[in-house]
Amino acid sequence: MKYYTVLFWIFVLSYFSRGFAQTDTLDNNLYKPSLEELNNLERANKTEASVSVAGFASATVRESAGIVTLITAEEIQKMGAREVVDVLRLVPGFDVAFDVNPVLAVRGNGVNEGKVLFLIDGQVINDISVGYCMIFQRFPVYNIDRIEIIRGAGSAIYGGQAGLAVINIITKKAQNNQEIGFSTTLGVTGNAWNRGIVEGYALSKLKNGVQVDISGSYNYGKQTDRNFFGGLKIAEVNNARFSSLTSNNFNIGLRYKHFQVRFVQNKYFTVNPHFGDAKINIAGNFLTMGYVFNISPTFSLHTKASFKQQTPYAFSDIPDLPPTVGTTGKLLSTMAGNLLENRYLGNVYALYKPWEILTLSLGIEAYHDQSSYFATDYRFRDSTKTASFNNIGAFAEANLRTKFVNITAGARVDKYGDVLPVVVPRLAITRAFERLHFKALYTQAFKAPSIHNIKFAQIGTNILPERFQLIEFEAGFRIDKKLRLSANVYDILIQNFITRQDLGTTAFQFANTGNIGTQGIEGEAYYQAGWGDVHFGYSFYRVSQAESDKLIEGLPTVAPGLPAQKATLRVSINVRQDITANVVFMYLTNKFRRSSFTSNTVYEYPNEQHLNLNIQHKNFLLKNLTLMLGCYNVLDQTHYLLSWKRDFSADIFLPTQGREFVLKFIYNFKN
Repeated sequence: MKYYTVLFWIFVLSYFSRGFAQTDTLDNNLYKPSLEELNNLERANKTEASVSVAGFASATVRESAGIVTLITAEEIQKMGAREVVDVLRLVPGFDVAFDVNPVLAVRGNGVNEGKVLFLIDGQVINDISVGYCMIFQRFPVYNIDRIEIIRGAGSAIYGGQAGLAVINIITKKAQNNQEIGFSTTLGVTGNAWNRGIVEGYALSKLKNGVQVDISGSYNYGKQTDRNFFGGLKIAEVNNARFSSLTSNNFNIGLRYKHFQVRFVQNKYFTVNPHFGDAKINIAGNFLTMGYVFNISPTFSLHTKASFKQQTPYAFSDIPDLPPTVGTTGKLLSTMAGNLLENRYLGNVYALYKPWEILTLSLGIEAYHDQSSYFATDYRFRDSTKTASFNNIGAFAEANLRTKFVNITAGARVDKYGDVLPVVVPRLAITRAFERLHFKALYTQAFKAPSIHNIKFAQIGTNILPERFQLIEFEAGFRIDKKLRLSANVYDILIQNFITRQDLGTTAFQFANTGNIGTQGIEGEAYYQAGWGDVHFGYSFYRVSQAESDKLIEGLPTVAPGLPAQKATLRVSINVRQDITANVVFMYLTNKFRRSSFTSNTVYEYPNEQHLNLNIQHKNFLLKNLTLMLGCYNVLDQTHYLLSWKRDFSADIFLPTQGREFVLKFIYNFKN
């Protein structure tokens, strides 16, 4: 009960305290309460955009204590992104692989189970039981103001689901008295009507200082328009009809002075042949409230209380296993679904600036997780239908800004249930001059075992937290006002890697399967002129160590399912004041897939070239109306999503959409 007591007092402090000084700074990210800027910090260039994803206080991208990518709404619109995955695939080191469903991969590592934290306006979308987050055609892009990404560890700030990356989508907020926006997207391929999307938002600043933002979307689409082999019916071709999906999003936020409240709802439905054409429903409701107390000009206290409820994988119409499988019953993976999950969380955070050059932060966080099967015939391995665990965490950080370098040093400690406690430090040395910037980062992180990791752990073993160690260096140079370059190198070691192991088709377990390490280099170049802009990105990784089930025989430095190199090129040309032509080109080196348990066969897939074209015409026929015409996968390349490990899903290889023509209308009005 002590955790509920902590949450109660946090809630009381948040809403009934009065009489503190007022400021106009309050962060958009409710996940970690922080000040936008406690005081006006000196910067090499005050016109640079700031981000808050990599620290407890905002910093410019060049000075932030992490390898950070910032993607703006303008860039998203120029590239003609149809969904969030289109954006993420252009980030250096990011790719998409497969594990029964499409999953994100980062720097040569599969990250589908709690290794990347996915946030919308600070709301944690990852599920509680596994840590997974489905991403294909799930989240709208039109209402996005920016996406802030840590390409690296974030556990010292965010806790145990941020070992390899943090992705925070920040939606549009009121900048004018009123603003409304609406868009509709239609996409068609040679084989199918591929997508239909409707999105809208309304933003308002009221006279009494209240700010309100509301957005919503509906998406109908397909994971693929092609036929393929895979799933329970490996000997048969599955018609692409299976991949139809729908998603609904609703997001509403209210802000008054130092108080914020936000509610997000997401629903997602698909049919999956890998589960015997079972239907999958995903739903989540996320509510967060926060208040900032400015006790003095140098000391502020931030509080947050949140509630999350999810049904991460509700399966229905599950058929029996076909005779070709050689056994009877239901597919094992459905045992990971049909759950109702709840998380109650409270957070208190203090920010203190005793001197101009020093900022100190200190906080505590507590939450209670509960996961219950609502299907009558499902149980955890110990025959119970409900599992619950508590977490208590504490974190501290100091940021020292000197004439020569900025030093960020901090640590976090977490204790989840009966799992061993984890302490993770981080140290960042950064500095940005007028043209040059550099970063030297040493970060530890962890992945706390989830409820399913614990309840379905390998018999006779205790599941251990994953431990991450990242060493990163970045340097950048502004040649002139038009051209800037940056490059970074990294070394990643993951100890006690947690993997789902499929024991045939009717049982599974989670186990710590040894260590995994990757090393790599990433680079970017950005050129901007009056005629348009050019962005080039490159990434390379090599596997430095791994267990045999995560290696390709004869190719020890390449991870299954993931190309070792990726190059991207985005070009935007201002044809005239209201028309832009945009080109996106992506090159992927060849990749490899190992078959499942039945043989040691290795399959090679050739390198790929992807070309997307998009034309944008503003004020088309009407003022504030934008027409967008796009062609995606112009070369009609067959791009397969492949399994990043060797298990039941290794014989499934999902082809994504072929050539797609997209028509989009956008209407925006500001007052």
